[in-house]
Amino acid sequence: MTSESPLISGSAVGRGGLAVAAFAAAASVVVLVEFIVVGLLPALSRDLAVTLDRAGWTVSAFALSAAIVGPCLTLLAGRIDPKDGLPAALAIYGGAGIAAAMMPDFWVLLAVRIVQGALLTYFISVASHAAMALTTPDRAARAVGQVNVGTILGAIAASPLGLWGADVLGWDRLYACLGGLALIAAVVTRGSLPRGLILAPSTMMGQAAILGSRRMLQHLALSLTLFAAMFASYGYVAVILLDALQVTAADAALILIGFGVAGLIGNAIASAMADRDPNRTTALVAAALAAVGLMLPVLGWHWMLDGPIIAVWGVAHAAAFVACQVRVMMLAPEAAAFAGSLNISVCNVGIGIGAPIGGWVLSKFGPEWLGTAMAGIAALALVLSLVSLRHRP
Repeated sequence: MTSESPLISGSAVGRGGLAVAAFAAAASVVVLVEFIVVGLLPALSRDLAVTLDRAGWTVSAFALSAAIVGPCLTLLAGRIDPKDGLPAALAIYGGAGIAAAMMPDFWVLLAVRIVQGALLTYFISVASHAAMALTTPDRAARAVGQVNVGTILGAIAASPLGLWGADVLGWDRLYACLGGLALIAAVVTRGSLPRGLILAPSTMMGQAAILGSRRMLQHLALSLTLFAAMFASYGYVAVILLDALQVTAADAALILIGFGVAGLIGNAIASAMADRDPNRTTALVAAALAAVGLMLPVLGWHWMLDGPIIAVWGVAHAAAFVACQVRVMMLAPEAAAFAGSLNISVCNVGIGIGAPIGGWVLSKFGPEWLGTAMAGIAALALVLSLVSLRHRP
C-alpha cells in the first residue's frame, strides 16, 4: 500500500479494530453460506425433486457469479461509502437466503445463489480494502489477514455443519438461520464502521484502467495458477486421507479440522510477511506447495511423516489466500477493491481449472499422483512469482 493513496479521511483509523472484527465475523457467515451447500446436496436433491448433479448447479452458479458478476458489481459500486455498501450487501445476502428457505423451489434457490455469489466478491474485496484503510500502511496485510480468519473459519465449519444441519434442521431452516446471521452481521458492520472512508478516489473508468496494466495481468495469472495448483489436490483431500492414510471417515474429519487450524497459523504468518514483501511471500507459498506435493505420495509410510506434511500443507494452503489478495490489491492502491475482486475472480477460475485436472489425474493414474499434479502446477506458479520479483518496481 502506498502512502500516496488517499484512503482515509478524518478519524476513521480509530475505530479500525472493531470494524475489522465485524468484517471477519461477517466473512465467516458469507463463506459458510457459499460452501455449506456441498453438505446439503443430498437433501436439496431429495426435497426439491431434482437429480444430484442438477443440485450441484447451486455450487457452480455461486462460483461463476463470484468470478464474473462480482468484479462488475464491485466496480459499479466502487464510489459507495462502505458504511452504506457493506451492510446493504449483507442485508441482501441474508434476505435472499431467507427468501430461498421460504420458497423451496430449485430455480428460486439457483437465482439466490447467483445473487449471493456476486455479493460475496463485493463484500470480501471491499471489506479487505476498508480493513487496509483503517490501519497504518505497515500493517495493511495483517488487517486483510484478520478478515481472512473469518473466511478460514467459515470454510472449516461448512462441511460438518451442512451434514449436521441437513439431518437435524433441514436445509431450508438452516439456510434461513444463516440468512438471519447475515442480517445481524449487517447491523453490526454498519454500527462499527465510521463514515468518510475514501476507498475509490478515481472514477469508474480510472479504476477499470488497471485491466490494461501488463503487471496486473501477470499477477492475476500468478493467482490463477497458484489456486489451480492448490485445488488440483485439495479438491480430493478426502480421497488422499482415506486411501493413503487409510483412516476412518471420523478420523479424516478430525484431520481436516487440524488442517484448518494449521491454516489459521499460515494466515497469521503470511499476513506478517506480506506486510514486508507480498511478492516474496507468494513465491515462498508456491515453493511450499510444490514441496508438499512431492511429499504427498509418502503419506502413510510412517505416522511421524504424516503430521508435518499435512500441517505444512494447511499452512501453505491458507497462506496463499492472503498472499494473493494483498499482493494484487497493493499493486493498484488507487483501485484496490476492484483489484481484490479481480483476484477473487481469477482464483475461482483457478479452482475451476485445478479441480478437473486433479480429477483427470485421479481417474487415469490414481490418488498417489495427485501430489505430483499439485507440485507441477505449483512449480509453474513459482516461476511466475520469481518473474514478478525480477520485474517489480
